[in-house]
Amino acid sequence: MRIGIDANLLLRTRPTGIEVYLAELVRLFPVVAPQHRYRLYFNYLRSRHNERVASFSARQVETRTCRIPPQLLEPLHRYAGLPIDWLAGKVDLMFCPSFVVQPQRHGRAVVTIRDLIPFTHPEFCEEWLIRHFTARVPQSVRRADAIIAVSRYTADAMSKVLGVERERVYIVPNGIQEQFRRVARSGDPLETARRLGIDGPYVLFVGTHEPRKNLPRLLRAYGGMKPAVRRRHRAGRGAARD
Repeated sequence: MRIGIDANLLLRTRPTGIEVYLAELVRLFPVVAPQHRYRLYFNYLRSRHNERVASFSARQVETRTCRIPPQLLEPLHRYAGLPIDWLAGKVDLMFCPSFVVQPQRHGRAVVTIRDLIPFTHPEFCEEWLIRHFTARVPQSVRRADAIIAVSRYTADAMSKVLGVERERVYIVPNGIQEQFRRVARSGDPLETARRLGIDGPYVLFVGTHEPRKNLPRLLRAYGGMKPAVRRRHRAGRGAARD
């Protein structure tokens, strides 16, 4: 089977969870399913991406690059119905890792949906994100032959909010990279914590600083701890990303 992958997220210079998810899939697909062939589809204008794209080529992985201005390509897909396989080439299955399924003439499509926060909790989202989800996600889940939900909560939300038939939804939780595995303790864990500047129990948040992460609730929960408990747990902030 020839599997196409919309891989444009891999060109972002500041990867978040979605980009890491896609990068790991691209790395592991040929390992766990070597009987298939994979084609990564990119669209960009800047030559600085050439080296990055070339790095993904492997025995079972090929790349296909188009050079159409994004501000032109998106309306062509959305309003003119330009099929993605006219650009990416004919495949048996197109994998869309981030919410949006473009028009397609041949083969089937699978999309990953992580959450529906712009629909379920719009108060935590910026206007541009609400507009994007409203315009693209309902259409995309209708186009998809199968949908990957990263949790049962997301699968339930798709049924309630978008009316998606559950038989088209497959719950596949995000994996855990090897560096986050539990390791056997070697030495004093308190000494390791002290080297990191931690001198007691702590509260840790890992993620981008934006309204939909609901950090005020985390801080309120921390503030609601009994003083004796709060004194034993540190709360701090790290570097923020744009």
